[in-house]
Amino acid sequence: MSVWIIAALAILAPPEQPPAAAEPASAAEFHDARDGGVIPRRIPSIDIADGCEEGRNVSRRDTVDNKGRRHIRVRVCQEEIEARAERAARDGLIIARAQIAAAVRISKKIKADVLRDLDREIAGMGEGEE
Repeated sequence: MSVWIIAALAILAPPEQPPAAAEPASAAEFHDARDGGVIPRRIPSIDIADGCEEGRNVSRRDTVDNKGRRHIRVRVCQEEIEARAERAARDGLIIARAQIAAAVRISKKIKADVLRDLDREIAGMGEGEE
């Protein structure tokens, strides 16, 4: 066979078929269509809101209803996150104050002014000086 015949056969050959789309395992994987459409059961219902539970920044509850649909409930405790951020900021000021107090290259007047200002800021953050 000549090269031209092989090339022509390759061009005229039917294209390879793409893989078939995956079918759902069963009709049980889908919700009842009465809710306006067929929604795969494996798509969870997710509820995220502000709220404090168990003294944690974020709490999560994962349940499955009697139809097999997952429900994920997330509560983000804004109050606790803000309190932790404020404590971290205060701790940072206390560390900065100690470093400035130990610095030897800063004039006594500037050091006194900066330490006084830092002491006011630390005291204003609720827990007083350390």
